[in-house]
Amino acid sequence: MGRLSDTQYLGRRNCLFIGIFATAFGLVIAGMTKSIEGMIWSMVPGALLQQNFSIFKALLADLYQGYDDDGNKDDTDDTDDTGKSAKETTNDHGANKSTTAMNKEKSSSLRSASVGKLGMSVGLAFMVGPLTGATLLKSYEHTLWAALILTFSSGIIIGKIPFPNQHVTANNNKPTDNTSDEKKNMIHIPPVTSSKNQILQMATQLIDIKSARSKPALLLILIRTCMALAFHIFNTIWTASLKNRFNFGPKDHGMFMSFIGLIYALSQGFVAQRVLRPLGQQGRIKCLLTCCIALGLGRYVAFQVQSLPLVYIMFTFVISALGIVNTILTADTSLIAPSSELGGLYGVLDASQSAAGMVGPLLGGYVSLIHPVHAPLVTVVGLYFIVFVLVGLGYDALIYKRQRDETFVKDSERKKCV
Repeated sequence: MGRLSDTQYLGRRNCLFIGIFATAFGLVIAGMTKSIEGMIWSMVPGALLQQNFSIFKALLADLYQGYDDDGNKDDTDDTDDTGKSAKETTNDHGANKSTTAMNKEKSSSLRSASVGKLGMSVGLAFMVGPLTGATLLKSYEHTLWAALILTFSSGIIIGKIPFPNQHVTANNNKPTDNTSDEKKNMIHIPPVTSSKNQILQMATQLIDIKSARSKPALLLILIRTCMALAFHIFNTIWTASLKNRFNFGPKDHGMFMSFIGLIYALSQGFVAQRVLRPLGQQGRIKCLLTCCIALGLGRYVAFQVQSLPLVYIMFTFVISALGIVNTILTADTSLIAPSSELGGLYGVLDASQSAAGMVGPLLGGYVSLIHPVHAPLVTVVGLYFIVFVLVGLGYDALIYKRQRDETFVKDSERKKCV
């Protein structure tokens, strides 16, 4: 779905609507059946077609491409505030300033803030959802109706989003001159005919995501996979541990999940913005390394303590670190792919996490056979140590250095044109 959102014939908006209807269809199936098989089938439409969070992340990158920290459109390719062109702007020593690099830095900061707000909305949903289900909704049927109403309400809101211009010429299916940069970069698939070669070419073009094969993308995939594996391995023993140590029941779990949702929302909506805004690229890397330590050791300590308030304190640090890491990784993903492949790349990253969600619980179960507590915890800490090494050795070289090199090439080409 992320890849289809990159194309001109569907685009972000239509793929979001498809996800809405897939969710609604799954809820209808869930309401019509009373069997385990029916419950499983009700999850299929959403699992296949509802990838709206990934598409939203790609859409944010499209909407905020080329904006500065104040949300103003960057016009430095033409002239600056003094009337000089970007090519003519110089520093105190007379050397040409890399205006493009400055704007890239500002745009990255704005994307981080936008991604943080998007993640905050998810965190708030995790906070409000369990509380609402446990207190206000008294039956399964009421829950289904509430879910359907919220699903269609989100569809109405999607219709209000200011999507990039999507005008296409009628003659050659290419964007007109006044089409947005996002649309100019989109995949232009030829009309489907009876020719098998054209159909095969179209399918190959959809499946082939060059950015996902690049070294920066592989680095992000490895980081995401290791983090997801650590999460699912930890969860295989965490729920049972809460039951054994603190006699957790459904209400206690609901309160704990609501707390996690609140902290996750605050970490992405407020903490990440204020922590990352003053940091440069090297500062972000140090922040990622610190968060890796907090995510690994924080979970280990939270499993050992016998005081429930201490568990809440430790998870405050763990979830805050998770929110900051996810904000940085999501924002930086848009640096390594053009708009025509961004939805597909986010889809690949989500697919790697879903694959880890299948393998992680099984791996956690097998590891716990070695020791029911220490073996899974050591595995979790080890996975975050791998993430620490990947970030420390490869993040700047593969992601930020590539961005700096591309900026230098663009500036050099601009100077040659002048």
